[in-house]
Amino acid sequence: MKHVSYEKQENNYSVAWFKLAEFVARGEKERALAMYKLLMHAVEDRPFSLQLEGDLLLAFDDVRALESYEQAADIYKKEERFIEAVAIYEHIVSLIPDKPSYRCALCSLYDRMGAEKKCSDHVKQLAPMLQLSSPEYILQLCEEYEFSPELLLQLTHYQPPIL
Repeated sequence: MKHVSYEKQENNYSVAWFKLAEFVARGEKERALAMYKLLMHAVEDRPFSLQLEGDLLLAFDDVRALESYEQAADIYKKEERFIEAVAIYEHIVSLIPDKPSYRCALCSLYDRMGAEKKCSDHVKQLAPMLQLSSPEYILQLCEEYEFSPELLLQLTHYQPPIL
């Protein structure tokens, strides 16, 4: 059996990543996805591989990108890797700013991290979105995203500034 040196293996991975980038640049979705799947055998961090999958799908305007991002963020959250989860949700919110559930996820994560200013900033964005929602829907969101009582109060008693 022939032994492959570590350097040669690393070089093969570098070439594979280059090829993946080349396929994306040329718009060759199927080839890019096939190369991605081969490369992911070497990546042991499941949420990171899902995040990369989301990036790849987004490059091809594939709506499945959001599903990959959400799965990655959920795993990061379960593993208490909040910074990584926040980064994904910030990216999602930049893509889809008007979906309350994504802002709720951010508020919850920032609340758990003790980042009061960031949490408050997202509450200010979220509260107007929920103005016409039923109290039941708001409570459902709060339960689903495990809002602290303080955050729930801030959200339900938010008053926009008078101009």
